[in-house]
Amino acid sequence: MGRASSKAHSTDEKREVDYYQSLNIDFDQLDGARERLSLQHDILREIFYGNFSSPINNLLQAGDAKVLNIGCGNGVWLFEMNSDFPDSFLVGIDKSPQLFPQSKPSNVQFVISDMQKGLPFQSDSFDFIYMRFLALNFRDSEWDNLIKESIRVLKPGCWLEITDVETDVKNPGPCTTKMTNEAIKFLSKRSINPQVIFLTEEFIKSCNTHNIQHMERYLPLEAWELNIKTWAKL
Repeated sequence: MGRASSKAHSTDEKREVDYYQSLNIDFDQLDGARERLSLQHDILREIFYGNFSSPINNLLQAGDAKVLNIGCGNGVWLFEMNSDFPDSFLVGIDKSPQLFPQSKPSNVQFVISDMQKGLPFQSDSFDFIYMRFLALNFRDSEWDNLIKESIRVLKPGCWLEITDVETDVKNPGPCTTKMTNEAIKFLSKRSINPQVIFLTEEFIKSCNTHNIQHMERYLPLEAWELNIKTWAKL
């Protein structure tokens, strides 16, 4: 579940430390962010039984598919997809290079771009587009625009997959209720609609897109009596 922090680094890790220090980035804080993203990735992979839910396995197995991961973070999803489908071309885009790894396979590319200003790709470029946990970073109009841009760069007849979280918590206790209320206050100060995820289907339909599918998975927020693999299969 990510690389554990350590004061002793290999040659590659030392080079990475030097690189991020040159950008005035705290490497230990960065390492913690990577651990969090990797754990988040592992949990999602278990509860969704894989790295994607779209019916694209045959396309990826055939090779030469071009895949875009919007908001790629540390690239953990891209690296696992590369391991499973080494003949595909994988592109990750994020607004900051802070979490980008220095070493990567030749068929993986990282792009720095402010997604609020559109996607820097030609129309009909990708066979599959995947994004997760992005909606609460955008105002309604910005989220609408990102969806429109995603559909623009997606090839006709191909799949866009969006995985995100709802702010409505089922059966919350007092601590969870307080945490959720604070999160909603924080989002409101940034003029972000806490319910923006519920507008996603409306935004997609406005692009004359068909065959919209919706899947739900529930995730416990308190102490887990079962490990994630067992719980995901219940």
